[in-house]
Amino acid sequence: IVAVESHEEGKVLGLLEKLCNLNGRRLFIWNIAQGLRLSTNTDSIYGTQELAAALRHIQASPVNALYVLIDAHPFFDDPMVVRLAKNIALKADVVPRVLVFLSPEMELPDELNRYAARFSPGMTDREAILRLLREEVHAWLGSEGGRLRGERAALDALVQHLIGLTEGEAR
Repeated sequence: IVAVESHEEGKVLGLLEKLCNLNGRRLFIWNIAQGLRLSTNTDSIYGTQELAAALRHIQASPVNALYVLIDAHPFFDDPMVVRLAKNIALKADVVPRVLVFLSPEMELPDELNRYAARFSPGMTDREAILRLLREEVHAWLGSEGGRLRGERAALDALVQHLIGLTEGEAR
């Protein structure tokens, strides 16, 4: 189980898609509105709208895949959901399925914490932060006109303070 806390849903899904492509795994995505579907398909798997039903499907599947469950945290108070997720985690060495819970914020139940790793994507790359700052300055100058002046030390301090934030937080 991997718990990902991020407001950058699209970017996390893109990262997971690349990871799956590199490792020969399939990527499935679940959310309450669509149910469970293969990432490359718009059609959901029949009968998987409810999280417990999707987890039952995942548990029965022999597919070596990553299953991203978006905004599943409101369902963690359901003992059936917790038990099914735990059953999947316990069998990870037999059938290599990985559950990825993706939400802006979440608290995993104690029963799942032992089997979970946490991941918070951040912008730790200095170049990515500088690129973001250039975009923002360019957008501001385009609307205001003129030229931006400042000290290099102030820019370096700003970049240093933004390291570790997500793109949305840094903007």
